[in-house]
Amino acid sequence: MTSILNDKYIAGGGVQGALGRSFNSGIAQVFGSNPQAQLYMEGGFVGGIAIGQVNPSLKPGKTIAFFPWVTIDPKRDSPLIGGGDLAAAFKDTPDIRTFLKYLTTPEAGSIWVSTGAVISPNKQVKGGSYPNALVRAEAKQVAAAKIFRFDGSDLMPGALGDTWGSALQDVLQKPSNAKKTMAAFQKEADKAYHG
Repeated sequence: MTSILNDKYIAGGGVQGALGRSFNSGIAQVFGSNPQAQLYMEGGFVGGIAIGQVNPSLKPGKTIAFFPWVTIDPKRDSPLIGGGDLAAAFKDTPDIRTFLKYLTTPEAGSIWVSTGAVISPNKQVKGGSYPNALVRAEAKQVAAAKIFRFDGSDLMPGALGDTWGSALQDVLQKPSNAKKTMAAFQKEADKAYHG
């Protein structure tokens, strides 16, 4: 990781510049009107932010696109990594049941995806419901995925996901301390998972 994510390759001030940059400013470095970088590794929702907030003149498929991260070990196939939202009810009433059932319909999914920032897990949501080619392509990728895995930090219990992010930032700032940093994180993970 540190052979790619270092001062030589990170635009706009290297590692320290990246760690001090706002989320949207990082997106603007690639998709803004004066781009300084060529790649932004993130989730599909970044396309909606790039087009909707950072640079509305972007043309999906021409000046903004995405590709799946390369497969490191072909024996492990190429899982699609993502996040997701869940709906939960804390009270059981007929109205709540009706609402939750509605959320599973293609009609509700069409409203949800019309923002251009998210896709629906419901395969019955029509491609025309998506406002541009970028999110249509992402929805097609999700629908065709043979393996889907939630992002590791989303699966971590409690605040461990935040601890993981801090550990990665520490590794980027001091690669020579990577083993020590990761060993400390492993101790925290052991406590979180095993008590």
